[in-house]
Amino acid sequence: MDKKILFFLLIIVVIILSFLSIRYIIDTTAISRLQVRIKGVQIQELKVSYAKLKLFIEMSNPTSWDISQLSTDYNIFIASSIVGNGSIALTKIPAQTTKEASTTVIIYFANVANAVLEALTKQNFNLAIRGTLHAKVLFGFFSISQDFSSTYSYL
Repeated sequence: MDKKILFFLLIIVVIILSFLSIRYIIDTTAISRLQVRIKGVQIQELKVSYAKLKLFIEMSNPTSWDISQLSTDYNIFIASSIVGNGSIALTKIPAQTTKEASTTVIIYFANVANAVLEALTKQNFNLAIRGTLHAKVLFGFFSISQDFSSTYSYL
């Protein structure tokens, strides 16, 4: 093979790898700066064996880069006890914007302490979610994850 062609191919490979590396750093930086907060909670149904809650979650992307193919899963805590889990499907958050999502979760009381049931009945409790954001980067070829948490006082 001609040395000029080999040199040209080497330059092309270096440029492509540099581009992919920079893109990966940009995507991971944007994910690490994503802010998640509980905007509100509604008790939709309160029965003897379960409660159905609607969570309003706000995700803010303060960076200059879009975040695409974002999904999340999280655990729900009431009165410091894990009471359930939830998830939000894939979404895109453009640069310097905020997206709101709502999700309904059902909390079954069978394995939950009486303190949690009392807190829900009195409608005075702190609800927390802790989870992991998942995003596809580098045009969907790789996945990265970022932990998050948020707390809301229901009074």
